[in-house]
Amino acid sequence: MALERPLSLSVRAGFGALRPRVPAGVCRGKPSRFRRSRASRSNGYWLRALACAALLLAVSTTAGAHHAAVVRSEPAANTRLGALPSEVRAWFTMPVVVPGTGLRVTDGAGRRVDDEAPRRDPGDPRTVSVRLIDPRPGSYTVLWSVVAEADLDFAQGHFGFEVGGGGADWRRKGLLALGMGLLVYGMLRSAAQGLPRQD
Repeated sequence: MALERPLSLSVRAGFGALRPRVPAGVCRGKPSRFRRSRASRSNGYWLRALACAALLLAVSTTAGAHHAAVVRSEPAANTRLGALPSEVRAWFTMPVVVPGTGLRVTDGAGRRVDDEAPRRDPGDPRTVSVRLIDPRPGSYTVLWSVVAEADLDFAQGHFGFEVGGGGADWRRKGLLALGMGLLVYGMLRSAAQGLPRQD
């Protein structure tokens, strides 16, 4: 009985000697499960990053779609009018907030020519207009700034038009041609009167 304990110790020592030694710094246990956990965490990180990027793209696209923009205007953008307009009116893609939305009309010299009192049409909340003060022939620029009623998003832009470029030019050219014709007629008449008469 006294030899049982040393014998069992020697047997355990013998089996232990047969076990492969694990290098220092390497985790003991089940390395395959450890590698799988690291791979799963890496895949989860990239999936979360892609989901965040898709969410940001969707939010930015939705926010951009909510910005109001000009659908049409009177006078229309980039047109040339023969008659002087009394007001400028713009229609937007969605209802707007007044005050907060406005039209600033300036002439070719940069002077403001509207009454600085934007009005929203009671029958159409997407329409804003301003009156013009003493409009004259020339080029005009309309700077519009708008606040959407749905989400209070702000947007702005501009367009231009010209007044007096059609009929006014023709009248001016006609008067100039008439003046030149009268001048030439007068010169020819004076020259004819200076010639000696033949009996």
